[in-house]
Amino acid sequence: MGWQMAFLSTSYLDWSYSVYVALYFAFTSYIKQFVDENILDQHIDLCKMHCLRDDFNKHKYCIYRLNKTLYDELKNQYPKLPLIVSDTDHKNERMESQQGLLSSIDTNNVAQGSKVQDSQIQILVDWLHSNNSSDSLEKKDNKYLWKNETLLEKITYKLPQRDRNCLQKYLQENGATSTKLFPDFEGVKKNIEFSEDYNILRDWEIAYQEAPLNSNFTAPEDLSKMVNGNQNVINSTLNTDNLGEGEFFPFQ
Repeated sequence: MGWQMAFLSTSYLDWSYSVYVALYFAFTSYIKQFVDENILDQHIDLCKMHCLRDDFNKHKYCIYRLNKTLYDELKNQYPKLPLIVSDTDHKNERMESQQGLLSSIDTNNVAQGSKVQDSQIQILVDWLHSNNSSDSLEKKDNKYLWKNETLLEKITYKLPQRDRNCLQKYLQENGATSTKLFPDFEGVKKNIEFSEDYNILRDWEIAYQEAPLNSNFTAPEDLSKMVNGNQNVINSTLNTDNLGEGEFFPFQ
């Protein structure tokens, strides 16, 4: 299987044999996007903070699963298939550490009417339909089927804070951390950036773990002080442990 973390609408797509690598990119990419678009250089009052908390914790993450074995069968049957999946280049240190694959479109073989901005799967659907309409890809819910087997599947999921903590542990245990996936200075840089972004979400109580019954909730007056940047309140309310080695965001 090959796993991919984002949209399928670019000419070149990075995949991985590891679902943990895909989860790493899906999660950290959303954190960066959320902080850049909603928090940095923005005025945030108490009301907006609660809205951002709701948006962040209800977000649906998405990864794609490609059946590489089935793709190989499809490619063997149709050598001029426009979708090309290149296997891991073991001489490329970053690609090797990410267990990476690369998919691209052979623009010389696309079907008439297909557009460059179409997704790779749509270009593949159009090509099969134009070359052998009786052997086309069938879209069923979040899957694309070929000969009643799943070629591509879109998987969506939510991550409440408790699950984010578990994910952090699983990623570490399986080597899906920025310093290992980017075995150069870029890994150190990403480690710092992701940690800073996630700390912002924690400091604002946007990324939070729902408190159990009978526990102490943050008082409204303390929330107001947090909005105004009172670091003493932030430190007394939240777990501000330093990052451990290899972590790209801290545990809550």
